[in-house]
Amino acid sequence: MARSLKYPYKVKSRNVWDGWHWRKKSRVSKDEKVMASLMVQQMYGADPLPDKAVVTMIRIAPRALDDDNNVGGMKHIRDGLASALGFKDDAVSSGVTFVCGQARGKAKEYALLVQIE
Repeated sequence: MARSLKYPYKVKSRNVWDGWHWRKKSRVSKDEKVMASLMVQQMYGADPLPDKAVVTMIRIAPRALDDDNNVGGMKHIRDGLASALGFKDDAVSSGVTFVCGQARGKAKEYALLVQIE
């Protein structure tokens, strides 16, 4: 059964991350992993987690990023989702497949749509 959740969050470009101090990178990385874990808890509650999953992450924003920055900006969210779903890592061999995409939002609309199938 597919589950989805739209979360109001501005996914930062990889270029933005590269300009940050290491302490800020560490804090934001941890916050994104916790956010991803809470998203999985909200989607599944007490239901059992899947053995295999296809996770689609869609960045919603007024302007698109190039593919590298979009995928790189979701790195820590991706790691947090894999961990929260009970997979050792985010490799395909572990049973989870990630798909990253983008959708155009309204002016000043930023969100992350996560779908787990």
